[in-house]
Amino acid sequence: MGFLAGWMLNPWLFAAGGLLVAAPILIHLLNRRKFRIVDWAAMDFLLEADQRNRRRVQIEEMILLLLRCAAMLLAGLFVARPFLPSSITRSLFQTDRTERVVLLDDSPSMDAVHAGSSPFRTAKRRIAEFVTALAEEGNGDSLTLCLTSRPDRPIFRDAVVDNRSAAGLVGEVEALAVCDLPARFDQAFVSLRGLVQGKSERINRVGYVLSDLRRSDWTSDEKKGETRAAGESAAAAEALATLSKDLAGCFVVDCGAGPATNVAVTGITPEDKALLSGVTTRFQVTVKNFGSEALRDVPVKFVAGGALPMSATIGAVPPGGTGSVPFSFTFAAAGDDEAAVEPIEMTAEIGSLPGDMLAADNARYFAARVRAGIPTLIVDGDPSGEFGHAESFFLQRALSPPGSSRSGITTEVVNDSDFGGMSLEAFQAIYLCNVYQLDLARVKALEEWVRAGGGLVVFPGAQVDQRFYNEILCQGGKGLLSRPLQSISGDETEKSWAAFAVTQPEHPAVRVFGGDAAPLLESAKVYQWWSVPETGEGTVLLRLADADRSPAMIERRFGAGRVIQFCVPADAEWSNWPEDASYLILLQELNRYLAQTSASPGQIVVGEPLIEPVDLSRYRAEVGLIRPDGATSTLLAVPNGNERGPGTSNQWTVRIDDAITRGFYRFELTTPEGGAEKVLAAASLPGGESELNRIDSSTLQSSWQGAPVELVGPVALAGLTADAARGELWWFVVLILAAVLFAEQGLAWMFGRRR
Repeated sequence: MGFLAGWMLNPWLFAAGGLLVAAPILIHLLNRRKFRIVDWAAMDFLLEADQRNRRRVQIEEMILLLLRCAAMLLAGLFVARPFLPSSITRSLFQTDRTERVVLLDDSPSMDAVHAGSSPFRTAKRRIAEFVTALAEEGNGDSLTLCLTSRPDRPIFRDAVVDNRSAAGLVGEVEALAVCDLPARFDQAFVSLRGLVQGKSERINRVGYVLSDLRRSDWTSDEKKGETRAAGESAAAAEALATLSKDLAGCFVVDCGAGPATNVAVTGITPEDKALLSGVTTRFQVTVKNFGSEALRDVPVKFVAGGALPMSATIGAVPPGGTGSVPFSFTFAAAGDDEAAVEPIEMTAEIGSLPGDMLAADNARYFAARVRAGIPTLIVDGDPSGEFGHAESFFLQRALSPPGSSRSGITTEVVNDSDFGGMSLEAFQAIYLCNVYQLDLARVKALEEWVRAGGGLVVFPGAQVDQRFYNEILCQGGKGLLSRPLQSISGDETEKSWAAFAVTQPEHPAVRVFGGDAAPLLESAKVYQWWSVPETGEGTVLLRLADADRSPAMIERRFGAGRVIQFCVPADAEWSNWPEDASYLILLQELNRYLAQTSASPGQIVVGEPLIEPVDLSRYRAEVGLIRPDGATSTLLAVPNGNERGPGTSNQWTVRIDDAITRGFYRFELTTPEGGAEKVLAAASLPGGESELNRIDSSTLQSSWQGAPVELVGPVALAGLTADAARGELWWFVVLILAAVLFAEQGLAWMFGRRR
């Protein structure tokens, strides 16, 4: 069977057909045994005549017997699907040719350098040699080359390889370079199958996949540096197995080599979540060691805008671990036009290190969207023209203290009647200070604003409408407030008081009061407060040191935003807290915490969609774009469905689905008056590309579940084609079988008439 397997897809079926050849012979012999020879006188004349015709009849029977045996043999040959190597079939049947379909992994990891070469250079060299070999053979074979980054757009498709075209094809191969996108083999194999399906069955197709076989591309271990979905890796194996059924041969060529050692910059993280002009912010640069040996004295360079580069050294990074180093940068103070604050491009890089195989991940990018200040709205429910008596008097000065020092917070104070018609989109934080009540439309707008990411702080006082707060704002814990107001507690005579106590010392808004700083908060005296239920929605951040340990500050999530519910007013009517230093400190920390999403927009990894909101009440729908390679284009904002900005229905978006290059993307928004505002975004390499560990060959082959796929080393591709391509002969067998059957029936009828 080993010999037959080289010429047939189903050799056992041909063997069965060969055995059935004996059937017509057996039937012929059995029919002869039906006759008994008896000699008697009257038969002499007939025997003499039979002797004259016997030779003719025997020849006729032999012809029919051979035709019937041939029919059985051809039937077995048909179901066995015979084929011949392409070199033989091409000389016999001019319509047979072979298309070579090559999929090249062009993900960043293919550029990892070891011993002076890289998997990508090896793969390109093998493809170029393949083109040359095909041209020398002169068989008229064609070549299709696809990349994993763009499998639906081949570099060249079904290009005939001969002496005239070979040089041009080799030039195109040599010009290829790795991209910044990770390999998505599940999508690539599906696209490849779409290319080969629907073509003539008279064309052989042989597939070649050239890759470095990184484990993160073929298993469910990693994806972009995170946990990769098992379904995606299973889809890749299943897609390859399905693709192999449409090919005469399928080969996965391992072009990787060397140890999996690498060092990468994996993050630039601001410690202050709001990046403000005139304010110094610390950035932590993180470096990860993917090797098996510890690294020492890792040099890190940090560049912010046009400022001079800053350098620092990480003392040691353990194998498989991370190290970090801080850099401080002071953003320039805003001018008279506080809205016009230029975004800053920030880059962190590491120098050349022993064992660092991949250079592409040695830099990380961060788009610093700087604000003139955190825009904060204070709604004063008890305004006063007398100095120091307004509900917002202490709060405004705590958030934006007078003097030359910048707090990074810009405040606007309005009364509750003016608040009813205001647009909320420009603010990141809103404070309701002893506001009596709001109309339902304003409550709905406030809910939408918080749900979209805004930060709301509620300070109830003596004049609030308790029923409105409980039924409309709280709604049994389903509204903005986490808990209903029960009653005013404490000592109205101010002869006794309670201090604050921190219950969540790790929370960003109150952790400054941990340890030795705890007495700062404990020195405040609270005489009266609104009591609320002990249990309910939200997390209690501060309590009062009274007998009931009453909640004093409660936080809850509401959509993408946060609501902070205090149980004391913002002024000094019920406490001396506004006159205490802890008041200013806590509110500064709280306001920065509420604005913590302001530093994160615009940071993506390559391959993710880049979405930028456009407020049509402030900007035109046409948005300019400059890509990292300098290419410019104009985008048109479109409605963004349910993704709305805080408190507005005018938020549209521009979307970039082809952010496939690492670096900075610069948007330019234009105001109706013709002014321009720049918005910055940054794309960095997926973290998973830095992980260079390779998959075990047995694990990879087992994932194909017996599919006709062969795993080979970086050998010459031309050597993989001699036995793989074939010309199937089943349609010739069918024609011959039909001719034999017709001949057998015709001759049997003709011979029968003559007897």
